Amino acid sequence: MPDRMSTSLAQVVGASEYGAASLDRGLAHLAEQAAWCAPESCGATVTAVADGADDPATAATHPDLSTLVTAQLETGEGPIPAA
Repeated sequence: MPDRMSTSLAQVVGASEYGAASLDRGLAHLAEQAAWCAPESCGATVTAVADGADDPATAATHPDLSTLVTAQLETGEGPIPAA
């Protein structure tokens, strides 16, 4: 399983060089792989902060998780802003 995550992470890093659409696809793929690697989970989220970007790029495997990410980013509280 770690090899899948390493490969997915490398794809995200490579995709970030090709623009937002590629980064979004790469993050979505990484979130899917993270959920796959944790079968007891209900889903996964991924957040990436690019140099010079106003907002972080995020992906989630379930709409409810997207809502939680948005709440954390808007309030500045939670594990995502803390990271």
